[in-house]
Amino acid sequence: MPRFYVDFSHNGEVIHDTVGQELDSVDEAKREAVKALAEISAEEIPRDGPLTLTATVYDESRKVTFRGKITFDPTGHGFIEPT
Repeated sequence: MPRFYVDFSHNGEVIHDTVGQELDSVDEAKREAVKALAEISAEEIPRDGPLTLTATVYDESRKVTFRGKITFDPTGHGFIEPT
């Protein structure tokens, strides 16, 4: 099974995946990255105002196979406090 790596960026601060994960395909790696972005954004929005999250998926040769980004840029009368 091929190994894929997913680096995450949180407002420009990159967390590098040095371990990776064995997955069946590029499509499965993409799905896992998208799920992780959704889970992280659900916890982070709107904690600290504007937020940009990026997931970059690499194959075993460190070639980029997918990049996804979620941006939250609040406007209006303040933020909703997390419960």
